[in-house]
Amino acid sequence: MFLEILLKILPLFLGILVGFICSYWNRFRNAEPAISAFVFFIALPCLLFFLTAKADLSRGIPGAVLASILVGTLVYWSLIGLVFWLTNGRNLNIALSSSMGGAFGNVAYLGIPVVMGVLGPAGYLPAIIIQLVHNVIFMVGYPLIHGVMSPQGSGSKVRQFGRALRDSLLKNPIMWAVLLGFVVNFVGWPQDGPIMEFADLMSAAASPAALFAVGLGLRPSFQAIRGGQLKILPVGFATVAKLVILPAITFLALLTVGQSLFTMNGGKEWIFAILIMAGMPTAGTAFVLATAAKGDSNLVAATILGTNILAALTLPLLATLALSQ
Repeated sequence: MFLEILLKILPLFLGILVGFICSYWNRFRNAEPAISAFVFFIALPCLLFFLTAKADLSRGIPGAVLASILVGTLVYWSLIGLVFWLTNGRNLNIALSSSMGGAFGNVAYLGIPVVMGVLGPAGYLPAIIIQLVHNVIFMVGYPLIHGVMSPQGSGSKVRQFGRALRDSLLKNPIMWAVLLGFVVNFVGWPQDGPIMEFADLMSAAASPAALFAVGLGLRPSFQAIRGGQLKILPVGFATVAKLVILPAITFLALLTVGQSLFTMNGGKEWIFAILIMAGMPTAGTAFVLATAAKGDSNLVAATILGTNILAALTLPLLATLALSQ
């Protein structure tokens, strides 16, 4: 089973590799922002809208799914943040940025293609919902924690939280695409016609463009590592924590607050998607946030590279274990 899953996932990492190689070609050297914008604002929202509109919602979304993700992710994030805080002279910026590097996975650009590639149509809804929850946790949680823990006044904290909420939810095309897909699904909108055909057409570009953009985005991380001194131990800890410890803690969360998923009809797909999303390599967004917050961007950059390289082996192994549950 491991080899079968590896062969399914390997083409996705080849797409990332091609993107990384092309990042050194002058034609693509400055292409990553435009391609990522196309994926984030056009192709990926179309894919999520199309799949949500066509999804079978008769069984709903189990509450155990949300509970397992929240408990597993927040417990892990708190623990890894505490480790980095204690080992970096209780420097909040470094602790927050480093913990983001060891926690914020690439659940949208890579997670969705992996889950859908292994599970097929049965994985569409789990992939959509779980990536959404992960992104909300980190894209809202990081600015919120940074604002609350900063020495600024309460008014500034309120404004910072409001800005994070607005940017992460109200101005997020992925969020609106999923919500619109649910509306279309509930009202029984016709599953054919120009709107759905357009969404289907754009959806086809989402996965290849996203993977290519991930590869292009690795080059700045590589350059950041070469430009500064790097401590191997913290990078190794963050890399192993992201690929191994987070899935392990998430599995413990499933055993405690998500037990119903092991016996319910269709629960196996949800369990698989939850564990795979937890084992995703670090997203490039973590480097952007670390740089903006004046954290340890070199450590985060190295974690991004390390997790993306090792995930080519850890994800098939994790998928094999998850399917055996």
